[in-house]
Amino acid sequence: MDLHSLSDVTYFLEHHPDAVYTMDTKGHFISFNNKFPLLLGYNREELRRLHFEKLLKIDEIASVKQYKKRVYSGETVHFTAPVRHKDGHFLTLNVANIPIYDQGVIIGLYGIARDVTHQQELRTDYQRLLTKERLTNSIEGVSFLEYFPVSKEIVTSPSLAALLELSKKHIAKMDTYDFLEELHPEDRPVFREQSRALHAGEIPSFAMTLRMGRRDRFQKIIHCEGLIQTDTVPSSILFILKDTTPLLQLEQERDLAIASLKKFFTSLHTTAYEHRYSDNTVTFLASGFLEPYSEHLRRIEQDHQLWTKLVSSEDLVVMKEAYPKIRQGEIVRLVYRLNFPNRQFWVEETCIPIMDPSGDVLGHYGVSTDITRLKEQQHEIWHLSMHDPITDLPNHAFTLEQIRELLKQRAPFTILTVTFNQHSRLAERFGHEIGEEWMRQTSAAVKRLIKKEVFIGHLFGDKFLIILKGKIDETRAIGLANQLIELTYHRFDVLSYELFSKVFVGITYSVHHDHTAEELIKQTYTALRRAKSISKSNFQFYSSKLDITMYRRYQLERDLRHVISRNQLFLEYQPKVDSWSGRIVGAEALIRWNHPEWGRLAPKDFLSLSEESDLYIHIGDWVLDQACCLIREVMDEQPEEVVPLSINLSPKRLFYGDFAQIVEQHLKKHAVPGHLLEIELLESDVLLEGGQVLETLDRLVDLGIKLSLDDFGTAYSSISYVQRYPVHCLKIDRSFAIHAEHDKKSLSVIKSVIYMAKEFGLTVVAEGIENMQQLQLYRELECDMIQGYLFSKPVDIETFKQLLAQGTLYPQDTGTAPPKEPILSLHAHVTISKLNGKTIQVGSSPILINRCTNRTISFYSSIRLPVEHELELSLQLHQLTHPDILITPTSISELDNGLFYYVADFHVRALSLIVQEQLNHSHHSRVDDFFEQSSV
Repeated sequence: MDLHSLSDVTYFLEHHPDAVYTMDTKGHFISFNNKFPLLLGYNREELRRLHFEKLLKIDEIASVKQYKKRVYSGETVHFTAPVRHKDGHFLTLNVANIPIYDQGVIIGLYGIARDVTHQQELRTDYQRLLTKERLTNSIEGVSFLEYFPVSKEIVTSPSLAALLELSKKHIAKMDTYDFLEELHPEDRPVFREQSRALHAGEIPSFAMTLRMGRRDRFQKIIHCEGLIQTDTVPSSILFILKDTTPLLQLEQERDLAIASLKKFFTSLHTTAYEHRYSDNTVTFLASGFLEPYSEHLRRIEQDHQLWTKLVSSEDLVVMKEAYPKIRQGEIVRLVYRLNFPNRQFWVEETCIPIMDPSGDVLGHYGVSTDITRLKEQQHEIWHLSMHDPITDLPNHAFTLEQIRELLKQRAPFTILTVTFNQHSRLAERFGHEIGEEWMRQTSAAVKRLIKKEVFIGHLFGDKFLIILKGKIDETRAIGLANQLIELTYHRFDVLSYELFSKVFVGITYSVHHDHTAEELIKQTYTALRRAKSISKSNFQFYSSKLDITMYRRYQLERDLRHVISRNQLFLEYQPKVDSWSGRIVGAEALIRWNHPEWGRLAPKDFLSLSEESDLYIHIGDWVLDQACCLIREVMDEQPEEVVPLSINLSPKRLFYGDFAQIVEQHLKKHAVPGHLLEIELLESDVLLEGGQVLETLDRLVDLGIKLSLDDFGTAYSSISYVQRYPVHCLKIDRSFAIHAEHDKKSLSVIKSVIYMAKEFGLTVVAEGIENMQQLQLYRELECDMIQGYLFSKPVDIETFKQLLAQGTLYPQDTGTAPPKEPILSLHAHVTISKLNGKTIQVGSSPILINRCTNRTISFYSSIRLPVEHELELSLQLHQLTHPDILITPTSISELDNGLFYYVADFHVRALSLIVQEQLNHSHHSRVDDFFEQSSV
């Protein structure tokens, strides 16, 4: 190791009040603070090239070398020397040299230099002034004696008589022998040697304490300073004598008071110490609460730097900031932590400056009290106020403070907000005990995925916030989000209930620090809403603009509460037919919303929104009433053609009020027998096991109502549903029909479901049948009933009555089936630029372009756009910079798979050439696969 590798040199150099440098053993300067070159007038490079001897007078080099030699033998040396400034004049510097060790070997020295040139000049002027006025004036309490070595004569001030309690006559006759007789015999040799060295020029001055006054048995304590008088002829030595006996008495009284205070502090378990700056010593006056660590205190008295090693590193900064204030005479209060081997103390310390009569600070007293218990109580109170009492995670207030602190530090970080979105529903249906246990288990599941150094806070309910500190790392954020999404498959055993839940994650970044903590959390909420708009567990990143889907969701949320009062809901009916004969054997009532701007909306567009409040209850009851009303009409008008009508029901509805009673009331109201009403239960995002569910379903069955499981095979415990619930029918989800033709796994699932249903004596309905190949597949597998566009789309009430009268339906091409094979297509995005003449600022949504002419463009989209209104779209091609391409949709077709096909006109036909060129060089894509990937 060498001086260049010292880790703490920079801090030591730059934060010292004086000029500081390090020097190697050869006498070259290695490093220094900014004050050193300013003091000597050289720049940094010049100093690094200088040997220290170049700065000294020739006759000073030998003596300074001796000081260096003592330093390199392990001694700390103080000396004063004239040093040459770059412009040629000399400065008088007080220098302290301290050896630098590395593994026991001295590798250089620290130098601390203070310019005392001005003080030296003042002292000289002061000496001259005293010499001129020594015989005519006297200073109270101070006496002067001038000794002329050549003649051995002495001249004294009149005040010396009072000092030594001698007569003025005796003082007037006093010679050197008489004066020496007034000194204590033990002090005479030292005084004479110091005087000789002063006269010989070996020292510039001296100061010492003498015991004087032969008559009082040398009881007077005199402070003596000796100075050489070079401006007198002949030269003389001036001795300045000051009686410090009263000061000594005060010190004795002080020591007595300290002893009393020590006893007092010890009785109060208070630690007290004295820190003297001149010799940098620490003396403990009372051990107090640190009495068990007296050995540590003894070692600190020998080396006070050990004290700072016991102080917690976080608190050292506070202590260093306090010392300048103490040196300025302020009383300072400190709170810090002391770390002993087996215990940590919280200490409250009051630092009281020690001042001399002139007001100079000589040191300070430290009075320390153990406040550990108080701090523990404060921490307990803080913890209770800043942590959730159920999950013991940082609460919303603490989380906000954590984000604000990171914003102050201007450090980049990533925020993930994760929600299970079930707490309020569970608490409402099963009580707060279940809701609280759900929070405990979900928080524990999230914590198990999070490393200890990662912050996780509890916002409310089952919503949690995670902070990833450090540079923005999208891979890291996505990896954690995927881990959280895996909790979708985790079973939570909450008391007597077995629960599953979807997981949604919203992610945002803080890079430019131009947002508040509240705004960043709102950003994750915006991303969460986008995630929840997708039916399955997923994560979404925040975008400053809403895409079209989110913009539409916002409008639907706003208008949904008025949907019933404004009579905007209506039902359509899709027949279920015998798989071989085509005879209508049932039907499903499907709710639609005729939105004033967005047109005819399917259930998937708004029912999930209704479940975020209690609107789904009112909408569900409205569907129940309309279905019973239709059954009654058919019974009255076409009694021979009446078939069972099914309605969809979310399991959440089973836990609000007495649903079985509500159904019974509607059956009685319309005089409808129970066997003509079927209820289709969706496999829920929360699978619940409990007496209330089974009791409600059993009562519905007692009314003659048949129960079906809708979208069977897509949730987590489909078979367990069949075992637990009194189900009569299984409906196989349309996704299996789509993939069965080219996916052996899907085909195996279908076979297994049909086989299981027959074993349980259940009816099977295949949903989403759109072509003859799918129909033939289900016929071969002996599926009971078919429902799909191949036989009939959902139709209005009058058309449905006509189909009932017809009795039998035949498979026919709908003309709206999506292409089965991959097609030449171009990936792009559209955004709404204007709606009804009003400029709209929203983000974009993906589309798939499959045809383009000089006039029109055709594309697929998963969103139903409000084409019935004045609509202008802006088209952005993938990875291509181009002028704004504006289009206006002219037609829309809803496909059998729920997608939409649009034809639109170009505003500027010349821009169609850009689209045609890109389309000609594009690749083939499968329509369903493209939109499945876009929704993830």
